[in-house]
Amino acid sequence: TKQYTYTKAAPAATPTISVLTAGTNVVIQGSNFAANGQIVITVDGQTLGTLTANSAGAFVSQIQVPSNLKHGDHTIALTDRTSTKNYTYTVPSTPPNTPQPVAPANGATPPKPIMFEWSPVTADTAVTYDLQIATDANFTDSSIVIDKTGLTSVTYTLTSNEQNQLTGQSTPYYWRLSAVDAHDNQSAWTPAITLRVPTPFSFPTWLIYTLAGVGAVIIFGIGYLVGRRTAFYY
Repeated sequence: TKQYTYTKAAPAATPTISVLTAGTNVVIQGSNFAANGQIVITVDGQTLGTLTANSAGAFVSQIQVPSNLKHGDHTIALTDRTSTKNYTYTVPSTPPNTPQPVAPANGATPPKPIMFEWSPVTADTAVTYDLQIATDANFTDSSIVIDKTGLTSVTYTLTSNEQNQLTGQSTPYYWRLSAVDAHDNQSAWTPAITLRVPTPFSFPTWLIYTLAGVGAVIIFGIGYLVGRRTAFYY
């Protein structure tokens, strides 16, 4: 009788990853992946790049995380087509500082076209600004007349069309600002700032009737004089 010795193969080691440094440039160390295998790196399903494990299935690699990821948790996945390991990458939810309005001053009646100015806000990412003008200091949806988003400069001048939307009939108007970073973190809004717009000039009704009356008298007088001169020549 022949005897055979059966040796159960040891299970393959589970791939592991660990983060050596966090931040925008994430350094990840991995082991127990496929020897000399190509590892695809994705964040939320979007491919960031590939790397190659060594003959022992290990690697150390730096991953450049996109700077425009929205705040919150994101999944960085590393897969060699056989095994996949995930790492949760958290983008901070810290909002930038609130911009400080410079002009127009509170309660001012600026000349046309109206230009708004505010102090710049610095943050770890690029910052844009939102500007709103409303007829209500509480900025209810129905009261917002102008809503500008994604402004990259610290000044904004109303276009002629936007200027025409501020008719002066609803004065005072109110304006406010906020800053938004690349991670979609938004600062608090500034307090409502009063903005007065001059009412378009128009003649009072009484003056229109007065001028019409005076004009009628003048026309009558001219007609009378012309009529007398004509009668004299005859």
